[in-house]
Amino acid sequence: MPLSGGDRKALKKELARSQGITLMLARQSAELRLRGEDMIRRADDLACQSWNERMWSAGEPVDASPTVDQAVLVAMSGTELTVVSLPSTQLHV
Repeated sequence: MPLSGGDRKALKKELARSQGITLMLARQSAELRLRGEDMIRRADDLACQSWNERMWSAGEPVDASPTVDQAVLVAMSGTELTVVSLPSTQLHV
């Protein structure tokens, strides 16, 4: 059965409202994702800096070093990482 003029108008109005809400929610989702990714990058940066400081002060390998992924993300953000080399007598194989 075909829709009446009033029903078509109400359906068109609801579809437009739904599309508007869809766009708004998609924008909010993208914005929150960007903020979350930025926060993760900053946390990784701080973890790498902390590890570098512990390596400098202790002069030996430290447990719970940053993961390679974290270090790569930090390096891509422009933060300089310090590489501490150990004498061969201190290397644990």
